[in-house]
Amino acid sequence: MSFSTLKNLIKQYGLFYLITLIILAGLKLFYKAAGSDDLKWLLSPTAWWVSALSGIAFENVPGVGYVSHSLRFIIARSCSGFQFMIITAAALIFSFFHRAMSARRASCGKLRRLADGLGWIAVGFSVSFILTIMVNGLRILLSIRLPLFLEQSPFFRERNIPGGWLTPDRLHTLIGVGVYFTSLLAICRLMDALTLKLFRSPVQEQTSFGRKAGLLQDFLRLLQPVFWYFFFVLGIPVLSRPWRNESGAFADYTALVLSVCGAALALFFLADTMKRRIRNHRIP
Repeated sequence: MSFSTLKNLIKQYGLFYLITLIILAGLKLFYKAAGSDDLKWLLSPTAWWVSALSGIAFENVPGVGYVSHSLRFIIARSCSGFQFMIITAAALIFSFFHRAMSARRASCGKLRRLADGLGWIAVGFSVSFILTIMVNGLRILLSIRLPLFLEQSPFFRERNIPGGWLTPDRLHTLIGVGVYFTSLLAICRLMDALTLKLFRSPVQEQTSFGRKAGLLQDFLRLLQPVFWYFFFVLGIPVLSRPWRNESGAFADYTALVLSVCGAALALFFLADTMKRRIRNHRIP
């Protein structure tokens, strides 16, 4: 995307982008002061989803969260997936809003465009809420099962895994980053294909990322979700500077995030390359 194109998008849809930024900032401020009871609207469906997937029973304990007494596991404030929700909302709205709106630009007046724009913002946040419950439930289930598997597996137990470098905290971080980041890439990939099919003309499809794009364009397509993930996960902590008191822990966390995200990007890019070669091989 060129600078002139970006400038044009801001000129046309700047009001909606500003509204989205204000909502995101408000949500961040809300989360900063929120307790587990304030997040019951997110924790409750998440606990239900984990129970539906695994059969594990959770009990709501006021001020704590949803507790599995048998496993001594708590779905608390930090397990709500709130940050993933706002990252997903930002990625969906900022990456695909202009595509949806451009399809209606010539056929509706200002009031209708305003209503459509606000509607798409609402859709972005609503979809991110639903996807967060689904993805976070899978992450929580993996966070429960994988440590138990590692502890019981002779192969990993003999090699002191976990217990050496792979501490419970590092394992928890690896699971969270791996599930959230990979899911974000997949969500944006699916949304790209969906909005392309719904809102782009055949002529526009030829130059979009979803149609006969080169390998470079395939890679660039991944940059939007990467930007939003890194902005919220690493950028905001750096800007707010709470890491200065724990610079070593933050550096370790940053290294884990970059390593997992780099591996996920490599796998996505490899899958794109293989898919392209198979498709080209089939074309006579």
